[in-house]
Parts: sequence; structure tokens; C-alpha cells
Amino acid sequence: MSWYYSFRGKQKGPVSARDLLVLESAGLISGSSIIWAEGMPDWRSIDAVREQVKIEAGDVDLSQYGVCAHSQEVRPREEMIAYGENWIAPEHKDGFIQSLHEGSRLIDQLHVGGMRFVGFWWRVLASVIDSLIKGAINMMFMIPLGLLAVPALEKLSGSGGAPDQGMAAGMVAGIMGAYAYMFVATIVSSLIYEVWMVGKYGGTVGKLALRFQVVNADGSKLSYGKSFARWASEVLSKFICFSISYVLGILVVVAATRGGASEPSPAMVAVLMLVCSVIAYLGCFPWWLAAHTKEKRALHDMMCGTRVIFK
Repeated sequence: MSWYYSFRGKQKGPVSARDLLVLESAGLISGSSIIWAEGMPDWRSIDAVREQVKIEAGDVDLSQYGVCAHSQEVRPREEMIAYGENWIAPEHKDGFIQSLHEGSRLIDQLHVGGMRFVGFWWRVLASVIDSLIKGAINMMFMIPLGLLAVPALEKLSGSGGAPDQGMAAGMVAGIMGAYAYMFVATIVSSLIYEVWMVGKYGGTVGKLALRFQVVNADGSKLSYGKSFARWASEVLSKFICFSISYVLGILVVVAATRGGASEPSPAMVAVLMLVCSVIAYLGCFPWWLAAHTKEKRALHDMMCGTRVIFK
């Protein structure tokens, strides 16, 4: 099979299974590096398909092979030139020496290309930062509502505090309009914030502040279209979360009031609190999947094939 691997966010290859193991032993890639071959539905980490790679590579002595520090080409060491602890293919000797003269360092050329996935609690912290920022933005949208509400309150106070039927209907319509306005404003601000930030900078303010980045399976940057799909997938995850919590919550309330007791006993209150905690945990499964999956992927990451990594 011809394999491809991710190195510094770029697709490299094709290489053989033996070459993958040599690249890993040389430190260019790691077990968490993403690889792909024709027939695979998605990019996978080396650790996830290690047995398949080993079987395909066969019984090979990796110490007999080296990686050219200039071209990353895998060759038998007897065909290359040693430079300290590194190996250079003869045809790349001049280019390698020239790069050293220009100030390039070996550590820059032989850099581990594996991705470090961001853990669950780090992602929670980034979400808290983003929530504060989006909350501040949404507060700005409430200013026009406040300005519009002042004349209505003055009119209500001038009427003696007892609104007639027409005024009451107007107040109900105003409240419904205010809710609709805030709902649309929240969706639009979240859409612009998430899609624009991730598409342009690779992450939201919270993620960038903690040096996280949202990438594709091969480590490349997300397009605006992919950023929108990821945002929409997270909105769908929230809908699933709230739907599950709402339905289970209703079932708990119905079960608790079925006996007809006017006041629940302390034992019943404790049970209800425990059940509500379980419901909250189950309802948040789209996010805590990131705590239980190897690549720390939430549901919307799985739906869009994205990863959150350390820069």
C-alpha cells in the first residue's frame, strides 16, 4: 500500500509501511501522527493502525535505514552520507550545506510532525473564555432593547400601572419580539465569531489564547466552509443535548409526582438530585466524548473530521 502522512500540516508521500516506521524511529513523526492509505475512510493515527503497518512492513531492520535531513527521503544508510547523527542523500548534499549556511538549523529540518491533541478540560477552559466573550457581545445587542423599553415603561407608569387590553397585547408582542431578536442576534454573533475566527486564524479567541488550533485530519487549516460545517454540527450537538435533558427531565418529574405526595421526602429529593446529575451528564455526551476518545474529539469533531491540537 502507498501511505501518506501529515508533516507540519502538509500531506507527504506516498511512502511504504517500512518508510513510515523509519520516519517514526528518526523522530519526524510520532504515534499520534495522522496517516492515510487508499481504501481508508479517514485519516488515522499511526498508533490506531500500527499492527497493520507492522504486518505490511514485515521483518525489517530499521537501523539499516536513515532519513535524509534535507529531503526526508528514506534510504539505506550505506547509500547516504553521515553528518554528525544525521544522514544526507548524496544528491542533496549541496542543498543541505547551503541551507546550513543560510542559518537553517537541523532541529528545524527534523521536527516531529506528530499532533498533540488538546484534552477535555483544556477545551472546557477555552469554551469558558469564548462564552465570556460571546456573552459580552450579546450584551451589546441588548442595549437597543433597553432603549426601546424605556418609553413603554414610562407609558405604563403614566397609565396608573393598569394596562388596558390593547396595551397588554402590545407588551406581549414586544416581549415575543425581544426574545426573537435576542435569539437571532445570538445565532448570528456566534456564527460570525466561530466561523470567521476558525476560518481565518484557525481558532477562536479562547483557543488561540491557550495556543490551540482547529485542523483537518491531516493537520491542514480549515476552510470557511468547513468552519461553518463544524459550527453547525456543534449547534446540532447542543440541540441533541437539550432535547435529551428535556425529555428525561419530564420523565423524572412525572415519576416523582405520580405518588401524589404534597411534599417529597428528603430521600426523594436526594434521588431526584442524583437522577438530575445523571441526566445532565448524559445530555452533555457530545462534549465529554472528547474525554474518552483517543484523539480527544467531541461529537462535532467526529461529524466534520476535525481535531483540536496544540500549536
